[in-house]
Amino acid sequence: SEEARRAVAYALDRAELARIFAESTGLPQENPVSCQLIPPNIPGYVPYCPFTTSGAEPGSWEGPNLSRARQLVQRSGTSGAELVVAISPYIGEELGRRLITMLRDLGYRAELRVEESEQGVLLELSPDMHVSVMGWVQDYPSAAQFLAPLFSCPDPDGGPSVEGAGEILYNLSNFCDPDIDRRMQRALDLQLTDPHASARAWAELDHDLVDQAPIVPYSTGIRVWLVSERASNVEVSPQLDVLISQIWVR
Repeated sequence: SEEARRAVAYALDRAELARIFAESTGLPQENPVSCQLIPPNIPGYVPYCPFTTSGAEPGSWEGPNLSRARQLVQRSGTSGAELVVAISPYIGEELGRRLITMLRDLGYRAELRVEESEQGVLLELSPDMHVSVMGWVQDYPSAAQFLAPLFSCPDPDGGPSVEGAGEILYNLSNFCDPDIDRRMQRALDLQLTDPHASARAWAELDHDLVDQAPIVPYSTGIRVWLVSERASNVEVSPQLDVLISQIWVR
């Protein structure tokens, strides 16, 4: 239920999960916490985080709110449910164990299952798996790349129903809302005629999806590039990373 999903969003210790993930994978430790899918360097990003302790700065996450989370679990009627947390070895068992602890604190009976995956993360879940962790990277710098492939309703051929979302649907949460689909299609179409209106539409969609919590983001990944003191004119593209052809070397 939405209340149960929101309970998890309130209970998640995003800073701890970001730290554990960085240690398990060897990725940068400086990954900032986040409550939303669209990252700060993408048009349509407007800071938003309703799932935090009271008194936090607007749009920022300060810490988990377990009392609010437990209230929502009780209201949802899901307390005591059995949950399977499926984790790939790349993500790491420590992160899985932390999720198990959180879910048990909320009143669920949770167990951990480690599943091998050639992609590093689990892109498909069997019906008896209820919770998992995945990462997401865009093909090109657009808010559509962070929302449409993950939240579109499926077409009969298995792809996203939103035209322009890509060929493959990665909707692990099985979220489907025809109104959200229509709004995503409208935001995609506006990118060609009114980029500013499109960005506003994506921001509204991002916030509405955060509220419904079909996926609960906890961190935005960053990349760190080390360059020689002899290098200058180092330019970084949000799509292509460091532009090697532009670097000057003394």
